[in-house]
Amino acid sequence: MGIKTSIISNADPRILKTLSSLGILELLTHAPTLSWDVEASKPDSRIFQAACKACDVVDIGQGVIMVGDELKALQIYSVQADLGIGSDYRGARAAGLEARLIRRQGDWSDGAVREAEEDLEDVDVVTSLDDVLEEVRQRNRLKGDIQV
Repeated sequence: MGIKTSIISNADPRILKTLSSLGILELLTHAPTLSWDVEASKPDSRIFQAACKACDVVDIGQGVIMVGDELKALQIYSVQADLGIGSDYRGARAAGLEARLIRRQGDWSDGAVREAEEDLEDVDVVTSLDDVLEEVRQRNRLKGDIQV
Protein backbone atom coordinates (compact mmCIF):
# COMPACT_ATOMS: atom_id res chain seq x y z
CA MET A 1 0.00 0.00 0.00
CA GLY A 2 1.48 3.34 -1.06
CA ILE A 3 1.52 6.54 0.91
CA LYS A 4 -1.12 9.00 -0.23
CA THR A 5 0.01 12.61 -0.30
CA SER A 6 -1.81 15.87 -0.85
CA ILE A 7 -1.81 19.49 0.25
CA ILE A 8 -4.47 21.51 2.06
CA SER A 9 -4.23 25.25 1.47
CA ASN A 10 -6.22 28.32 2.45
CA ALA A 11 -5.50 29.68 -1.01
CA ASP A 12 -7.20 30.26 -4.30
CA PRO A 13 -6.28 28.34 -7.48
CA ARG A 14 -3.31 30.61 -8.24
CA ILE A 15 -1.31 28.53 -5.75
CA LEU A 16 -1.43 25.62 -8.21
CA LYS A 17 0.83 27.49 -10.65
CA THR A 18 3.38 28.07 -7.89
CA LEU A 19 3.25 24.45 -6.73
CA SER A 20 3.66 23.30 -10.33
CA SER A 21 6.62 25.58 -11.02
CA LEU A 22 8.34 24.25 -7.89
CA GLY A 23 7.78 20.64 -9.01
CA ILE A 24 5.59 19.89 -6.00
CA LEU A 25 2.39 18.88 -7.81
CA GLU A 26 4.14 15.96 -9.50
CA LEU A 27 5.18 14.61 -6.09
CA LEU A 28 1.58 14.36 -4.85
CA THR A 29 -0.64 11.33 -5.32
CA HIS A 30 -3.78 13.48 -5.11
CA ALA A 31 -4.64 17.03 -6.15
CA PRO A 32 -4.45 19.75 -3.49
CA THR A 33 -7.58 20.66 -1.54
CA LEU A 34 -8.06 24.42 -1.65
CA SER A 35 -10.27 26.51 0.61
CA TRP A 36 -11.40 28.32 -2.54
CA ASP A 37 -13.00 25.11 -3.84
CA VAL A 38 -14.28 23.72 -0.55
CA GLU A 39 -15.63 27.05 0.74
CA ALA A 40 -14.07 26.33 4.11
CA SER A 41 -10.67 27.34 5.46
CA LYS A 42 -8.38 25.87 8.08
CA PRO A 43 -9.10 25.40 10.96
CA ASP A 44 -12.65 24.44 9.82
CA SER A 45 -12.92 20.65 9.93
CA ARG A 46 -14.72 20.61 6.56
CA ILE A 47 -11.51 21.33 4.65
CA PHE A 48 -9.72 18.42 6.35
CA GLN A 49 -12.68 16.13 5.68
CA ALA A 50 -12.75 17.21 2.02
CA ALA A 51 -9.04 16.43 1.65
CA CYS A 52 -9.53 12.97 3.16
CA LYS A 53 -12.47 12.31 0.84
CA ALA A 54 -10.40 13.42 -2.17
CA CYS A 55 -7.74 10.90 -1.11
CA ASP A 56 -10.33 8.11 -0.82
CA VAL A 57 -9.89 7.89 2.95
CA VAL A 58 -12.94 6.27 4.54
CA ASP A 59 -12.08 6.69 8.23
CA ILE A 60 -10.17 9.93 8.78
CA GLY A 61 -9.14 8.84 12.25
CA GLN A 62 -7.19 5.85 10.93
CA GLY A 63 -3.75 6.31 9.44
CA VAL A 64 -4.00 9.95 8.35
CA ILE A 65 -1.25 12.29 9.50
CA MET A 66 -1.56 15.97 8.70
CA VAL A 67 1.72 17.90 8.84
CA GLY A 68 1.39 21.63 9.28
CA ASP A 69 3.43 24.66 10.22
CA GLU A 70 0.75 26.66 12.08
CA LEU A 71 0.04 25.66 15.67
CA LYS A 72 -3.01 27.81 16.25
CA ALA A 73 -5.19 30.25 14.41
CA LEU A 74 -3.79 33.71 13.90
CA GLN A 75 -6.24 36.37 14.98
CA ILE A 76 -7.05 38.88 12.28
CA TYR A 77 -9.42 41.60 13.33
CA SER A 78 -11.54 43.42 10.79
CA VAL A 79 -14.59 45.63 10.82
CA GLN A 80 -16.77 42.63 10.00
CA ALA A 81 -15.42 39.91 12.25
CA ASP A 82 -12.70 38.37 14.36
CA LEU A 83 -11.37 35.65 12.05
CA GLY A 84 -9.22 32.71 13.13
CA ILE A 85 -6.99 31.98 10.15
CA GLY A 86 -4.45 29.28 9.43
CA SER A 87 -4.54 26.65 12.14
CA ASP A 88 -2.99 23.54 10.66
CA TYR A 89 -2.22 21.55 13.78
CA ARG A 90 -5.14 22.36 16.06
CA GLY A 91 -7.63 22.33 13.17
CA ALA A 92 -6.53 18.88 12.05
CA ARG A 93 -6.72 17.54 15.60
CA ALA A 94 -10.22 18.97 16.05
CA ALA A 95 -11.24 17.23 12.79
CA GLY A 96 -10.10 13.88 14.21
CA LEU A 97 -6.79 13.57 12.37
CA GLU A 98 -3.38 12.85 13.79
CA ALA A 99 -1.24 15.92 13.37
CA ARG A 100 2.42 16.82 13.44
CA LEU A 101 3.72 20.35 13.79
CA ILE A 102 6.83 20.86 11.68
CA ARG A 103 9.53 23.00 13.19
CA ARG A 104 12.64 22.85 11.02
CA GLN A 105 15.95 23.71 12.66
CA GLY A 106 18.31 26.55 11.79
CA ASP A 107 18.72 30.27 12.46
CA TRP A 108 15.98 31.39 10.07
CA SER A 109 13.74 28.35 10.27
CA ASP A 110 10.15 28.26 11.44
CA GLY A 111 11.41 26.59 14.63
CA ALA A 112 13.80 29.41 15.47
CA VAL A 113 11.30 32.14 14.65
CA ARG A 114 8.14 30.71 16.22
CA GLU A 115 9.03 28.42 19.11
CA ALA A 116 9.86 31.21 21.55
CA GLU A 117 6.20 32.27 21.69
CA GLU A 118 4.61 28.84 21.46
CA ASP A 119 3.53 26.43 24.15
CA LEU A 120 4.50 23.09 22.59
CA GLU A 121 3.47 20.94 25.55
CA ASP A 122 1.34 18.03 24.30
CA VAL A 123 2.17 18.93 20.67
CA ASP A 124 3.69 16.31 18.37
CA VAL A 125 6.63 18.14 16.79
CA VAL A 126 8.81 16.92 13.92
CA THR A 127 11.88 18.65 12.50
CA SER A 128 11.54 17.38 8.93
CA LEU A 129 9.16 15.63 6.57
CA ASP A 130 11.62 12.73 6.62
CA ASP A 131 10.62 12.16 10.27
CA VAL A 132 7.00 11.68 9.21
CA LEU A 133 7.92 9.44 6.29
CA GLU A 134 9.95 7.22 8.62
CA GLU A 135 7.05 7.07 11.09
CA VAL A 136 4.71 5.93 8.30
CA ARG A 137 7.21 3.34 7.10
CA GLN A 138 7.55 1.93 10.62
CA ARG A 139 3.78 1.72 11.01
CA ASN A 140 3.49 -0.04 7.65
CA ARG A 141 6.18 -2.54 8.68
CA LEU A 142 4.27 -3.31 11.86
CA LYS A 143 1.07 -3.83 9.89
CA GLY A 144 2.85 -5.85 7.19
CA ASP A 145 1.98 -3.36 4.44
CA ILE A 146 4.16 -2.94 1.36
CA GLN A 147 6.80 -0.23 1.61
CA VAL A 148 7.16 2.74 -0.72
